[in-house]
Amino acid sequence: MFLIKKYKHSQHAEDLALMLISQSGKIPPKSEMPKNGYILYSEGKPIAACFLRLVEGGFGQIDGLVADRYAPRELKQQAIDIAIEKCIDKARSLRIKNLLAFCQSERPTMTALSHGFVKLPHNCLALDTQKG
Repeated sequence: MFLIKKYKHSQHAEDLALMLISQSGKIPPKSEMPKNGYILYSEGKPIAACFLRLVEGGFGQIDGLVADRYAPRELKQQAIDIAIEKCIDKARSLRIKNLLAFCQSERPTMTALSHGFVKLPHNCLALDTQKG
């Protein structure tokens, strides 16, 4: 049902951009893209992508989960689930001890919980070090 490709920026950047634009997201520069990721296609169209970012100390982060906003909900959810599982499998093969995921809304949170993630009692903070 899905064609699963290991993400290669030179081959898949346009397809990733299409999904990001459908979600009103910004397209990250190549230098900010994680090295490990997957993009899933159905009938030649990109449906979902997910990335595994490596973090120090044996940690990893599920990052950049994106889907085509206009894809049918069930198809999109199946693709998202497969993409996440591919990243989890990759993390295991790299002997990553723990995975983190940051979610802004309820649907991705519920998806993460369904894959075994747990909510932590911490606040998530960020600092843009490029701003004065």
